[in-house]
Amino acid sequence: MSALAPVDPRIVYSPGYDLSLFGLERLHPFDGRRASRAWHAARRAFGAELDRRTLYPAGPISREQLLAVHTPAYLAQ
Repeated sequence: MSALAPVDPRIVYSPGYDLSLFGLERLHPFDGRRASRAWHAARRAFGAELDRRTLYPAGPISREQLLAVHTPAYLAQ
């Protein structure tokens, strides 16, 4: 039996993951800034190590990239 390979985890984050609806998000129970809140909470807990492990996407992912990890049926949902 072989040993498992060591894992070097990464986090993909962008402030663009936050949602803003011209202030209307304050009237809704959904937290539109939860992505940033979670990343900043993790940053407080893990410090600069989180910076080293964070990947910032350059732009939206292409359909071809999505098909590398998802089936066409899943994407059609």
